[in-house]
Amino acid sequence: MLRWQSPPDSAFISIVTACLELSIDEVEMQMDDETDDNEILGSFYPQVRSTFKASEVVRELRKLLDAHQSESLYMPTDYHFLLLHSALDQWIGLHNDDVAFENKAIEFFGGLVLGQIDFPLLSDMYFWDEDFLFTPELLDLTTEAKQMMGISDEIFSVVHQMAPHPDELVPKLVEEKCGVGDETLYRPGERYPAPLRE
Repeated sequence: MLRWQSPPDSAFISIVTACLELSIDEVEMQMDDETDDNEILGSFYPQVRSTFKASEVVRELRKLLDAHQSESLYMPTDYHFLLLHSALDQWIGLHNDDVAFENKAIEFFGGLVLGQIDFPLLSDMYFWDEDFLFTPELLDLTTEAKQMMGISDEIFSVVHQMAPHPDELVPKLVEEKCGVGDETLYRPGERYPAPLRE
């Protein structure tokens, strides 16, 4: 399982699985028809397109899917969080567009029946931070300022779209127990995450 800021519920786990599988399939299908990496990765964030080749995206998404489905707990790297955020944003956005068009809850790609999915809220709940989405201009800081803000060298590299060192693409095994989050966040046919009941 991947280590998130909060323990994920089973619905979020299913959403992540579906988004990773769909992204892998999409990139592989595009690679069959296209040779330009920028075209193949057109649905991903610009930082992803500038940093990775299509074959590297597939490799890293597969690595994330394996870690996500593992019994062990793995901490993704900042490069991996960028890929995860981009994949989730894309497929959740498409789901939300379909819900708006149908004007009713529909089946998400993983089989859950969901209304609108609040991706900004999910991002706040599960992602440690979104520093990987900063622009280089926002990180034009002194070393002392970066240290004060907790900006790591890896985040600096991600934001500046530098090729990752192989060590920056290895999810770290975490010596903790995997926990499951609040299961009341999913109610079939409703907005997700659903508000907590009092």
